[in-house]
Amino acid sequence: MPVDLTAAVGTEIPEARTDVENWLDGARSVVRGLAGASSMEYEELAVPQVWGIVEAATNAFVSVRFLPSLFSGTKVPTYPIRVHTTASALRVHYSLNITWNPVVFGAPSPTVAGKLQAGRYQFGVDGKGVAMMKDTGVFDVPQVQDAYLTVA
Repeated sequence: MPVDLTAAVGTEIPEARTDVENWLDGARSVVRGLAGASSMEYEELAVPQVWGIVEAATNAFVSVRFLPSLFSGTKVPTYPIRVHTTASALRVHYSLNITWNPVVFGAPSPTVAGKLQAGRYQFGVDGKGVAMMKDTGVFDVPQVQDAYLTVA
């Protein structure tokens, strides 16, 4: 998400460098480096522009996930997905990609099948003697019907 770090912190650029400015320079350098190492682009935007982007994304999310069931009285549609692991006897967890808040999807692996609402999800696994491991992949449901995890 593009963010104007200077405007977000609310600092003017004075003649003398401050700790905040040094932090902002470091943050910009890291973000530029990440963007340069990927297919992403780096661009600083004003805070009102960022708020507009966040508002539009939130409206789109709510309109797809919740509004159909509120006004039509029908259930929100769910879509089939199979999660594949390279190890067996693990519990598979899912979480929306917004923040990692895992919910048990099913067990035992290596393949767990179920249904999820449309959205972008991450998966993780745990099991007897195996601590929770979150996979780095992000999977778009319903576009993806099979999620192949690399963590286990």
